[in-house]
Amino acid sequence: MKLQSLIKKFKFDWVNSEITDENFPQQDGDELTKEYKLYNFGKSISSEYAIREMEKDGYKPATARNLLKWKGWNGKDWVVALGSVWPGLFGRRYVLVLYSLDSRRRLGLNRFELDWVGPFRFLAVRKYGTSDTRKLKNPLNPLDS
Repeated sequence: MKLQSLIKKFKFDWVNSEITDENFPQQDGDELTKEYKLYNFGKSISSEYAIREMEKDGYKPATARNLLKWKGWNGKDWVVALGSVWPGLFGRRYVLVLYSLDSRRRLGLNRFELDWVGPFRFLAVRKYGTSDTRKLKNPLNPLDS
């Protein structure tokens, strides 16, 4: 699916003009993702640290299309997709960020190399071939373990 089609559905007040299909091409698995997880580390972290923590849980960073297909955004949180990286200008790498500023919904870019501080959260998707095999107790049936 084209990025511009996904962007239109969100009805953003502003979108960075560098967010294009050429800069953020479709990736394997963009169409298959159904299971998302939002990470909030609550401290200053690097992109690499966030990715390592996702991988420990069987997740990987969301791509640009994963981010724009995700229906869980509350319109306020600043949510980063570390799975699609644009080489950008002067060798600096950029990733997509959903955010709200002055009650305006925006889709922007931020530097992959910088530490993430403040309100940033990170969207992840379940890796292929992994599943949570832990079975939770059913409170309605105490014999189910």
